Amino acid sequence: MTVALVMWGICILQTLLSCWVYFVYLRLRLPETASAIAMLEEQRTRTPSEGSGNLAFDTGDGAWGQLCKRLSPILLEIWPQAMNVCGVFCVTMAIFPGVLVHWLPLAASSFRNSKQLYGNILIGCFQVGDVLGRTMTGPLAKRIGPSRLWILVLLRFAFIPLFMLGQRSPESCSLWGSDVGRMLLCLLLAISNGLSASLAMMFGPECCSVLEKREVAGMAMSAIMVTGIFTGSLLAFATQIGIST
Repeated sequence: MTVALVMWGICILQTLLSCWVYFVYLRLRLPETASAIAMLEEQRTRTPSEGSGNLAFDTGDGAWGQLCKRLSPILLEIWPQAMNVCGVFCVTMAIFPGVLVHWLPLAASSFRNSKQLYGNILIGCFQVGDVLGRTMTGPLAKRIGPSRLWILVLLRFAFIPLFMLGQRSPESCSLWGSDVGRMLLCLLLAISNGLSASLAMMFGPECCSVLEKREVAGMAMSAIMVTGIFTGSLLAFATQIGIST
C-alpha cells in the first residue's frame, strides 16, 4: 500500500507540473492568437458603417480579460467534444496502468510462472490497440459523427468495474480472469481510447463556426484533456481502496 501511495503521489505531481507548464504556454501564446483572430474578424466583417474600434484587441493590461470573453463562445461551441475527451482519458487513466498491473495470472494461466512477462504482454496489447484505434479514426469519423460520439464515451465507463473485477475476483468469470479474456479487454480499452480520443480532438475544433477560431479551440481541447488525465489519476487511487497488500 505504501508503494501505491508513493506512485500515486508521483503521478499527481507529474500531472500538476504538466498542467502548470501548459498554463504558462497558454498564457504566453493565447494573447497573440486572439489578437490575430480579432484582426481577421475585423477584416472579414467590416462594413462601411462600422469602425474598427469595436473589434480591436487590446494587448495591454486588459488583454487577459478580453481574451476570456472571446474564449467563452468558443467553449460553448466545443463543450460536448471537450466533455468527450475528458471522459475518455478519465476512464483510461483510472484503470491503466494502475489496475491492470495488479492483474495476476491464475493457476490455469500459461503465464503462471512469468508474472512480469504477463504484465508486459498486457501493456503491449494496450499500446498496439491504442495505435490501431487512432488509425481507424479516418474511416469511422463520418459513421460515428460528433452527435453520436458521446455514446461510445459513455459505454467506456463499463471498463472500470470490469477491470476492477479482474483484480478483485478473477475466478468469477473468464472474461476478466482468463488470459484471452484479459487481452481482449485490454485491446478493447485501447482501441476505444485511441479512436474516441482522436475523434473528440478532431470534432472539437470543427464545431467552431468561424475557421479562424479553431486554433484556440484546439488549445482549449488540449487543456481539458489534461484535466481528464488528472481526474483519472485520482480515480485510479480510489480503485485500490479495500485491497489488502
